[in-house]
Amino acid sequence: MNSKHTSNQRGSTLIESLVALSLFSLMASAFGNLLVGHIHTSVSNDAQTTAIVLAEWALEDFRAMDYPSIASNTSTQVVDGRTYTVATAVVPDSPAPGIKNVTATVSWNELGRLQTYAFNALYTAVKR
Repeated sequence: MNSKHTSNQRGSTLIESLVALSLFSLMASAFGNLLVGHIHTSVSNDAQTTAIVLAEWALEDFRAMDYPSIASNTSTQVVDGRTYTVATAVVPDSPAPGIKNVTATVSWNELGRLQTYAFNALYTAVKR
C-alpha cells in the first residue's frame, strides 16, 4: 500500500498555528485588561456612593438637633473594610445672620490616593 499525498490535502502548518495562537492571546489580553478596568471602576463607584450616603447621614443628623446644638465635628467609619473620615464644618451667621452654613466632607483612600467629596447645607432655627 502506497500512501501518496495529493495536492488537495491541506493541514495547518506550525506557522499558521502560531499566528492563530498569537491572535487569541492578544484578544484574551485585551479582554482581561477590560475586565480589570471594569472591576476598578465598579469598586470606585461603590466607594463614592458610600461617601455620598455618609455625608447625607451627617447632614441629616444635624436636622434632628436643636439649632444651638449644631457644631463642627469629625468621625471615622469603616464600611466594607474601607475607612471613611466624615468632617463637618459649621460656620454660624453665614451667609446671613441666624443661618448656619454646614459643609460635610467625606474622605477615604483609594488606590493610594486621597479621595474627597464635600456637600453643603444651610440650617436655620425654626420658630414655632
